[in-house]
Amino acid sequence: MLSGGITHLFHASLPLQIIRMRNANWVLPFLYNSFKSENTFTRTEPELIHLLALELEAQTDTVEDQAEAKIEWGEGDESRARKYLLNWVQKRLLQDCPDPEGNTHYQLSAHTEKVFQWLQTLEQRQFVGTESRFKTLFRTLKELVEKTGDDAATRLEELKNKKAEIEAEIKSLEYGHRLEVFSQTQVVERLQWFTQQAHELLGDFREVGDNFRQIHRGIVEHHARADASKGTIVGQAFAAYDALRQSDQGRSFYAFYDFLISRQGQQEWRELTERLLLTIQALEIPADTLLLQNIKSMLLRQGRVVYEANDKMAEKLSRIITEKELAKQRRLRQELGTIKEIVLALKEQPEVPVGFELEEPVEIKLV
Repeated sequence: MLSGGITHLFHASLPLQIIRMRNANWVLPFLYNSFKSENTFTRTEPELIHLLALELEAQTDTVEDQAEAKIEWGEGDESRARKYLLNWVQKRLLQDCPDPEGNTHYQLSAHTEKVFQWLQTLEQRQFVGTESRFKTLFRTLKELVEKTGDDAATRLEELKNKKAEIEAEIKSLEYGHRLEVFSQTQVVERLQWFTQQAHELLGDFREVGDNFRQIHRGIVEHHARADASKGTIVGQAFAAYDALRQSDQGRSFYAFYDFLISRQGQQEWRELTERLLLTIQALEIPADTLLLQNIKSMLLRQGRVVYEANDKMAEKLSRIITEKELAKQRRLRQELGTIKEIVLALKEQPEVPVGFELEEPVEIKLV
């Protein structure tokens, strides 16, 4: 990244603008406690207003904060909380999501998720894991080489080597040799990496959902243009939808989510999680067990946001087509009605002689 790019980010990046807010020193802790501490993805409006009112009641000096949200002197905690929520939605710290019954729910925006992800990287760690990350890099390097080459002979040789390694490990166990397992340090190191990746993945789901919402806005904008035909709008909508699915992010998301909701994925994840929790308990390793127990359900809940956004896009697309067709039919009926009125008006008029008179004789040649 060039220095010019950093300068641009300071002015254009919403996560950086959130961190630089004048009242970020209490707003971010409040949002973290309200959503992240208990892994709560959404809060109802009454619930969040109540929590925020309690937070505001505990504040001692909020003059600067009141100016930020245009709060007048003497307003009650509930009124102030409502204005703060409106302010945070406008600044895109939060997203307000109405349910089918019209009740408002709030969730963290993708920008606020990025802020929390970055803040977590600033926490002091007992040690910086290098061994597990290096092996992850090495495995990725091997996969890139193995899965991108089209040399069948080389691939066959690599598979034979893997087969020989597996057979050697099987014989070693059959002869009663000691089983090679991770040390406690290696377990802790990999748990740290797993937890970090899990949090980042949850944040990525929000970003995919934002991409779908951008597609919805694009469809509405095209629909609002008077010169945009039905075919143009529909074509652009499907092209945008296909582009998202076929993008690197789209391909990765759908491949992961399809595996996660599959019967094999569900069963394998549950068995591995149960075994890992037993191992952690036996080794007395400190870990975020709540995250490990609920990560699958959390990912499923966030993944549904993407599919629901997809459904909303299809619904809006259908509505656009219907509205366009109905508008065209209304215009056609109006034009036909106008023509009928003109014809009926001419029919009721007396016969009008057709022709004209000339004052001077004119020679007309018929041949």
